[in-house]
Amino acid sequence: MSESRRVTSTARSIKRFWTLRLIRLFLWLDVLLIALAAVGFAHFHERAALGDQWRFDISREYSLAEEGDLLARVRFSKYAFSAPGGERFEVAVQPFYDAAHPLARILLIAEALSVLGQVFFGEFNEERFPGVSSITVYDKIALGLLVFWLVLLGVYPKVMAPMIESGVRPIVSLLGG
Repeated sequence: MSESRRVTSTARSIKRFWTLRLIRLFLWLDVLLIALAAVGFAHFHERAALGDQWRFDISREYSLAEEGDLLARVRFSKYAFSAPGGERFEVAVQPFYDAAHPLARILLIAEALSVLGQVFFGEFNEERFPGVSSITVYDKIALGLLVFWLVLLGVYPKVMAPMIESGVRPIVSLLGG
């Protein structure tokens, strides 16, 4: 293996390692944010219902809806808790889900664009990696167009829906749908 090829593959391995590490960090932060938001949702409703009677050791229960795919089951699930005197309160998760779902999409898009930005527009040390060339202007233009369409279709999917429907409709009819 030539020296420039070895440097290129080494630089690529280092970049891949840091990119995967950044993605893993973002995923753990997302899990933490979801957990904190869910605990905040539960605590808010418990305090609103119980007021000064709220205690940490009250009985709590979370139940998924019976029908639908996983997202629908989570959306229509119920959170229930009991007052110290035995009175039971039940709260629908749907308003929380409807508020958090678009925010989660925006967060994931921002994270994906951040990772792409680090990969394509991050600092590059040519002295350390002499055989690796930097990203060109044409690559940046192509990436900019890709990001533009990604954001456009993420915010306004009706642009592409008719094209997808026309391709999927014959397949669904063949499958008996």
